[in-house]
Amino acid sequence: MSDYLVTQPEQELQFQLQGQSQGIKQTITVTNTHPEATIAFKVKTTAPRQYSVKPSFGKLEPGQSCQVQTLLQFKEDVKVDYKRKDKFLIQAIKIPPAVLKLDQTQLHQRVSELWAQAEQISKSVPDSGAELIAQKKLRCVVVPPPGEQIEQDVQRTSTLNQVVEKNNNDELQQMLAQAQDKIKTVQAACDGYKAELDRVNQLRQRRQDSSASLSSKASTALKPAQPPGFPFPIVALIALFSFLLGAWLF
Repeated sequence: MSDYLVTQPEQELQFQLQGQSQGIKQTITVTNTHPEATIAFKVKTTAPRQYSVKPSFGKLEPGQSCQVQTLLQFKEDVKVDYKRKDKFLIQAIKIPPAVLKLDQTQLHQRVSELWAQAEQISKSVPDSGAELIAQKKLRCVVVPPPGEQIEQDVQRTSTLNQVVEKNNNDELQQMLAQAQDKIKTVQAACDGYKAELDRVNQLRQRRQDSSASLSSKASTALKPAQPPGFPFPIVALIALFSFLLGAWLF
């Protein structure tokens, strides 16, 4: 197991500026929690020119701790970058009991060889390397002085409010566009319904006109035919002739 390496802090190392200071100190506590093995440790950073680390390596017996002093250095007249993404890497390997019996020179040389072997194995076989090398990563955070922190918080809040307002406006514009699309859809449906209603009314009117026409024709066809007659003068002449004929005969 490689969980014998413990650091304090565990995840984040904060460097808070104090006035015009050109350097900020911070401490990393490295502890060996293994009940039996002595370990060798070393401390690395992604910005070695920016940080001073003492001690950068050493050995810890079971249960022993070491205070590693770190110093973040700033150059004069250079604006501090609060968005730095520097990191520290603390690594440890177990030292075999036989190696611990060597003198200081041989011990240092043999530990260097153990580190080289472990790192080579870690590159070629990562899973095996993870068992050989225990490691912890710390993220560095540069914190401005209290007064400047308040100013930055105000600026950050203002920026956040602007972002929220923009997002709200964008959301309102999107909702308005969706509502307009729905209105257009409903309007198109209403226009279609109106057109269909007009078409139905026209068909109904045509049917009524057609029914009225058929009824009129049917009434005309059902009237009794008038018998053919004679003109009135002819009738009157026949009547006069009949009267004269009757008077002559009788």
